[in-house]
Amino acid sequence: MAGSRHSASDVQLIKAARKAVMDHAQATAMYAETMKSMFIELGDDMSDIEQVNSRQAETDAVRSVKAADLPGQMREILGETICLWYKAHAMHWNIEGEHFFPQYHAFFADMYEALEEAIDPTAEYLRSLGFKAPATIAQVTAYQVADTLTDESPLQVMLASITLDNMRMIDLLQGGIYYAGIAGEFAVQNFLQDRLGYHQKLRWMLRAIQTPATQPMPELEGAGEMLEELAAEPMAETMAMPIEVSKSAQDLAANLLYVLRGK
Repeated sequence: MAGSRHSASDVQLIKAARKAVMDHAQATAMYAETMKSMFIELGDDMSDIEQVNSRQAETDAVRSVKAADLPGQMREILGETICLWYKAHAMHWNIEGEHFFPQYHAFFADMYEALEEAIDPTAEYLRSLGFKAPATIAQVTAYQVADTLTDESPLQVMLASITLDNMRMIDLLQGGIYYAGIAGEFAVQNFLQDRLGYHQKLRWMLRAIQTPATQPMPELEGAGEMLEELAAEPMAETMAMPIEVSKSAQDLAANLLYVLRGK
């Protein structure tokens, strides 16, 4: 073969291989027609194959509809993430109380920091699907469920509110994981699975926080009377007014004495 990069022997092998492939394809087609004719003669009109093809087409249509739900689900996840991030931030700012401010102030800080890290990648995965992220705060909060939380709400109400939001987030993430799998968007699915793991762990923490203690620390006998006697003693000259011993201070002192005495 003039100008060929193959030798004469290679060309013969290629021709022989090509002929073998074509002969095999022709033989396979003839075999398929023979089998089809045989089934028809046996009374099989191929309706089973048509039913299978019909079911496959129906399944493909359902999958297509489910896959189309993924962008909307991602928007809801993004909106809920932003709203939950702000709510945790507001609780971090507004929490009060001498017994629980430090730990809950830090707890809510950890929460809003984790949520803040999830906002940008959630929006970017939405963009990778070919859809825009919400452009205004009004569009973001459109996904938020009505809430009675205020800046004066006590800790119990704060925890109940954020627990419900976290449960809704888990539902949204599980739906997103399902739709991402249907759509074949496995990178999105893996991302949402990681987020689901965090919110399931958060659910456990919130439940544990709101579970009453079953074995409260016993009070030291006579601690209240001892503190009252101390309070009745004259104050230092720099303190003009006596200090009133509150019940919470009595409890705290009793617990401290209990620990110091190694009980």
